[in-house]
Amino acid sequence: MSGQSQEAEILFAEFMRKIGLDPDTDPSLKDTPVRFTKMLCEAVRHYKREPKFTTGSHYDPNKEIKATLFDSDGTDELVIVKDIDVVSLCGHHFAPFFGVIHIGYLPAKKIIGLSKLARIADYYCARPQTQEYLTEQIAHCLMELTKARFVGVIMQATHTCVSCRGPKKIGATTITSKYLPTSMTETKAEFLKLVL
Repeated sequence: MSGQSQEAEILFAEFMRKIGLDPDTDPSLKDTPVRFTKMLCEAVRHYKREPKFTTGSHYDPNKEIKATLFDSDGTDELVIVKDIDVVSLCGHHFAPFFGVIHIGYLPAKKIIGLSKLARIADYYCARPQTQEYLTEQIAHCLMELTKARFVGVIMQATHTCVSCRGPKKIGATTITSKYLPTSMTETKAEFLKLVL
């Protein structure tokens, strides 16, 4: 474990004591600073990092995502992967939010391996942020990689900062969307019909 992680554990244990929780005497809290630090480091592992893509046919271990691209061979209809389950961390409260993302695109000259849509979503989820920005990041990344004629991303999520604190509205769902370009209204309507 790194020195920074150990220091974070000590600081979190001190924070717990300051709010009346004692990891030194309460058996159920004994290893909480270690577990919390490990969980948080995992949840924010891609903070302020842009993914490095391998776009060739061979895996490059220095890249995080192998974005396998193929010639579209005349594909002129929407390609959609629905119900990609995701978890991220609210940048305002550091509370988890979770749900599904639907990603679709209208190929131009290239198509991308289907599993890569889920990998792109997972990559951008590993940072503290808002759902609104997460939806935009995924859409812009896919557009940049594929140079598609259209990209649509819809996310439906439950935020624990809404359900477990403040208003305590269990079951409330937040829906965000991003479409590139915004002018393709017929394609957007078809995308919506297929995913919702």
